[in-house]
Amino acid sequence: MFKTIDTNQKDVKLTVFSSDEKSFMVTATLVEKEGHAFLINSKFTQSDSKEIVNYLKKTTYL
Repeated sequence: MFKTIDTNQKDVKLTVFSSDEKSFMVTATLVEKEGHAFLINSKFTQSDSKEIVNYLKKTTYL
């Protein structure tokens, strides 16, 4: 599950990914600007991490 948050900064997008209830309650935040991305914290399980990879494949030109 993820939620995109609007910021007051020009062209900066924050997307927060939350783990499902079966996993440890962790979040990962993806900061995006001008074709670059920075991941703060990572997901705990491989299936949770795949959610971030799938998101990036759908929203960027990787």
